[in-house]
This record gives sequence, C-alpha cells and structure tokens, in this order.
Amino acid sequence: MTEHDDLDRQLLLLAKREADQLEEANERQVEEGESHSSIFTVSVTPTRKPTSTAWDDIFGTHRLGRRFRHRHGRLVRGEYQVNLAVTDRGLRKMFGYPRLFEDLLSSQPLCFNLFGPLKLDLDLATHLAKGLWPERVDRVTAVHFEFSPGRWDPGYLNNGTAADVLFEHSLPGGGRGVIAIEVKYHEDLRGKPYRMKLRYAEIYRDSGAFIDEIPPALERPPLQQILLDHLLVLAMRETDRLDSALFVLTAPADNQAVTDAISRYGKLLDPSTTRTMQYLTLEDLVTAVSRVTSSRWISDFSARYLGY
Repeated sequence: MTEHDDLDRQLLLLAKREADQLEEANERQVEEGESHSSIFTVSVTPTRKPTSTAWDDIFGTHRLGRRFRHRHGRLVRGEYQVNLAVTDRGLRKMFGYPRLFEDLLSSQPLCFNLFGPLKLDLDLATHLAKGLWPERVDRVTAVHFEFSPGRWDPGYLNNGTAADVLFEHSLPGGGRGVIAIEVKYHEDLRGKPYRMKLRYAEIYRDSGAFIDEIPPALERPPLQQILLDHLLVLAMRETDRLDSALFVLTAPADNQAVTDAISRYGKLLDPSTTRTMQYLTLEDLVTAVSRVTSSRWISDFSARYLGY
C-alpha cells in the first residue's frame, strides 16, 4: 500500500465552514497548562482489554509530516465513521478549520485521533475511565467533542468556553458525573487576555475549590484559560446538579510551558476539598489506553505524537 493510498483511508472530520466558527474558535484557542503536583497524582488500574474494530487508523499519517493541504469537498473512505464519532445533533460545534485538516500536530487533530475510538466504543471508554478514575466512574454513557452545556448561557459562564472532550458517566454508588478534558500538545499558553466577568468570580467563590479570591495572575495568560475551563466544570456541577465533576488537563511531559503553568495554578487550589482538577501527562494517558486495547490505532497514535 502506498502512502497516498493510506491517506485515502485516513479519517477526516467534516466541519462546517462558516466564518463565525472561525471567530468563536479563535476565542477558544487561548492556551492552557498544568504541572506535576501531589494533588494531581493519578493511579491507573489495569483492566481487561475489550476487543474493538470500530477504529483502526489515525488521520494525518502523511509523508509531508506535520502539514498538508486539504482538498475541499473531497470524499474520503471512513467519512461516516468520523462523522458518527464527532457529531452531536442539535449542538453547535466550533472547530478550528482549516487548522484541523492542515496542522496535524496541533491539539485538535490529536484530540480526535486519541478520543475518536472512545466515542465509537463506550465499553472501551468505560474501561479506560474506570482504570484512571475508579472512585468516580461506573459506566461512561457518552463522549462529546468540543462540548459546552450552553454557550453564552448565563447559567454557566456566559461565554464560548468548551471542553475539548467530555465524558458523561454514572458513579459506582449512583448519580451522574462529568470528566472534561482539555488537550494541549506544543501550545505554549500565550494569547490575549479576556475580560473577566462577575460570573467567573461568583463560581470561583461558591465552588469552594480555591484558597483565596481570584488573584491577578488568573486574569491573564498563561493561567486564565486554565481557570475558564475549570470554572466551566464547576458551573456544570452547580447548574446541572451533578454528583461529580472533574477537569483534566493533558499535555506531553516535555511541554514546559504547561507544566510551569499548572504548578502555579495548583497552588491556588484548596487541598482540603474534593478534587475538581487533575493534571495527566499525555504519556500516562496513552499508557492507560494501551492497557485497555491492543488495537493498531493507539500504537500509531503513540508513534506520531510521542515518537519524538
């Protein structure tokens, strides 16, 4: 099989090509980070490997390496699988087009390559989540991409913040929970600051997750977007009356900007309260996936994104 034949097999996401998507996607591209701290330590419980053939490749394994030019309107084999994996009817998604297709080593293609199989196979998603968060997860009931419970809804953050990936799940003792995951790869967390709203301070104060009032460092990069993603999860816990809510940031261990930022952010959290935030290296996440599946896609993913 030639490399171009292989490209034809690769899974490409169809995204709406509207100008307003680009504008709102840009707002979401303020970058985030986290670091190694004892309050973020995760233990992985090995579980059996379910068999899944729903997804056997990653998109973007092309001889040009990081970037390639997307041919608009081209139909690709596997298109139905990808649409099934990333489409939620009735929810408006914001994808970074054309970066999604052309910058294959940015965080959004990475996100779909890693979590797309879990969207298609909730048994696999459950085994992964129970291994990572056994005290929280009984069953993963849904996996969403670029998820917001309500964009510009004052009941949440009243802005365009969304989770890259969100697991809905049941708890071992009953109840509902969510795990919202933000994915960073080479991003360095730089970006323009956004105006802080009174709603942010309200959620920050009422959540009980933090030690003090919002310090100035959280009102600008690199910590501001970490705060907004965390606050979204805390707002969901309150507004949706969830029994469990966790924000997880994942990035390669070598992304120093992320590890430095999360080290600073972690010092603002109250360790005496229920944990609502966790840092998980991309390497540890891929290792956890490898423990629950031996399918080809995870080894391909590891080679592409961690084989440097």
